[in-house]
Amino acid sequence: MLPDGAPDIALPIGSTITDAANLLFDLVQADVASGPPAAEPASPARRRRHRKSPTSDTGFTPSRKVERIASAYAEDARDLARDGFGIELDWSDESVREVERILAYMAASLRDANPPEDRIDQAGKMFGSYVGEVCRRNHGAAWGVMLQGSQKLPALQPGGSQSVTWPWARARSRLTDGDENNVWDYFVLLIRPA
Repeated sequence: MLPDGAPDIALPIGSTITDAANLLFDLVQADVASGPPAAEPASPARRRRHRKSPTSDTGFTPSRKVERIASAYAEDARDLARDGFGIELDWSDESVREVERILAYMAASLRDANPPEDRIDQAGKMFGSYVGEVCRRNHGAAWGVMLQGSQKLPALQPGGSQSVTWPWARARSRLTDGDENNVWDYFVLLIRPA
């Protein structure tokens, strides 16, 4: 059953929830099959600017490359929302509620479909990027990388905050772990004044 107000997805008569879930995750795979756009070569001045990017006390470094990748994934989320659910994501704060509805439906579908982990990861990147992009565009957040041991992980630093968060992981957790990872509640915390 779809969350309240979610549009029906057109499937052949006799289709099961597993068929619907597989269709959705096929759409995810199709939207990201080409991957994020290739990074543009940076001008020498731009390279110098990025080399001097400050690292905060949290180990966070702003990154235009991560921003471009997240923006591309967010566009993929918009395409999937429109083509798979008939929902237009318009970059407004309220549109994050729609993302939550989509993820709730997809999470319910996961139980029956058992899609490959890479499809779940891709959906998490797409919808997590959309949530992060709304935060960046509307509330001054910054995409970047966070050092976690020896790994550099893509992360988001909410505007006016020293905290760092991982929207991709949150959206993925919403798909696999359930309601306690509601992305609307997460977003509200991200935009709350420090």
